Amino acid sequence: MKKETMKRLIVEGIPSQDDHFILKSDLQSSVMADCKSLSLVFSEEEFTTTLRQLHDEQFVFVFRNGFVGLTGIGKFNLNNT
Repeated sequence: MKKETMKRLIVEGIPSQDDHFILKSDLQSSVMADCKSLSLVFSEEEFTTTLRQLHDEQFVFVFRNGFVGLTGIGKFNLNNT
């Protein structure tokens, strides 16, 4: 799967409303289901690497308690693509 596809699936799986978050495990399940419905192969390693990259690029924030949320940059990019 292309890296951009995984990024898009992750970002679209995170609630875009302010102060709304998703558990990392629920996000992973959501992305896995999206991959299945799109006939794409899901890789947990690719998911984890891409999520870490999105965090490093400040598109998402991964909290220590396991929740994931969009940043302002992530919301802007989601709404403008």
